[in-house]
Amino acid sequence: MIALKDSLESDFIEEVRSLFSEKGLLSRAKNFEYRPEQQAMAERARWQAEGEQRLVVERQRWQADAEQHAAAERARWQSESEQRFTTERQKWQAEADQRLAAELARRQSENEQYLSVERQKWQVEADQRTAAEFQHLQTETQRSIEAGRKSWQAETEHRLAAECRRLEAENLVALSKAEERWKADEAERSAAARNEWQNVSARLLAEEADKNRKVQAALTGETDKSKKLETALEALIQAKSVTVGDVVRAVGGALTTVRGLPTTTTTYHGVATGLKDVWLAVEEAIKGVVNHRTLAELAVSAIPSTTLTTN
Repeated sequence: MIALKDSLESDFIEEVRSLFSEKGLLSRAKNFEYRPEQQAMAERARWQAEGEQRLVVERQRWQADAEQHAAAERARWQSESEQRFTTERQKWQAEADQRLAAELARRQSENEQYLSVERQKWQVEADQRTAAEFQHLQTETQRSIEAGRKSWQAETEHRLAAECRRLEAENLVALSKAEERWKADEAERSAAARNEWQNVSARLLAEEADKNRKVQAALTGETDKSKKLETALEALIQAKSVTVGDVVRAVGGALTTVRGLPTTTTTYHGVATGLKDVWLAVEEAIKGVVNHRTLAELAVSAIPSTTLTTN
């Protein structure tokens, strides 16, 4: 980097010298006069400027080096101080732990000795007091047990007698209530059985009556059909103008039905809307056959195929 900078400065000096030379760029000006002193003065000014620049650069570099050195020394001093402080603290901590452990061991030993002596004394005194108390309690317990046994025996006999009387009375009441409940339950079961039998009988009678009504309706329908047929036959005999369609309508009602309903009242929805037109066309085709053939013609000959085709 220094060699490159020196090379750039030499080139710049040559440019300044050529600028103030006799054939330089300034020589083209009308009021320019070549003077060696002026050229030398320009070179000295350039050298002075370059010297100041080098001083500034050197000062900045020295300041940066000084700051780096100071930072390194400060970090080294801080690290050494921390290491010494850590070493001293560890040593002091180890000594304090040793002294504390020794003191704790001594005090624990003294406490154990004192506790052992006191425990022996307290054990002897406790044994003596326990023996005396046990003897006194045993005597008092025997007396209390004897007195309590007599009192308990008398109270027990009295309570047993009272309890027997109470249980006997409660058993009599419970037996009476149980008998009453049994009679009430038996009456309820009898009433429920009668109601159930009445319901079953009513249901069977209703079903039988419904069957009879259905049979009667069927017989009435067959009678009506027979009457209609007889009427149609009489009409055939009396008038030769009666057609097959008249007979079909007199016997069964409409010529064609869909799901038990007349074709004209049938309705469809959605994609099946056009089915009504189909059934109407079928009905018209049937009408074209049965409305143009009388019963007399039907008795003489069969329906010609041309009639079916034409209609």
